[in-house]
Amino acid sequence: DAESLRFHDLGVERGYYPAGETRYRYRTAVVDADRKPAEGWSGWVETEATMIPGAVLPGAASGFLAVEVQVDRGDGWSPSTTCYGSIASGRVVALDR
Repeated sequence: DAESLRFHDLGVERGYYPAGETRYRYRTAVVDADRKPAEGWSGWVETEATMIPGAVLPGAASGFLAVEVQVDRGDGWSPSTTCYGSIASGRVVALDR
């Protein structure tokens, strides 16, 4: 929704991993069409939730929003999954794993 960005942890949702032992971290940036950050990435934010409040998302009139997410199930941070969304349309345009 417009007030947050939500993601799914399919491993937890399908019962492969316990939710209580799973942590996430994310960082955000406004990027151009070549996926290069205009002003760099935000710092990492750690959470137990699969929701990023809209208040922490960077504001921009154009370009793309990049959100990089990692998960820790007790053995260190995973490789990143990065989602790119169009600011103008509000749609996901790419996903890197």
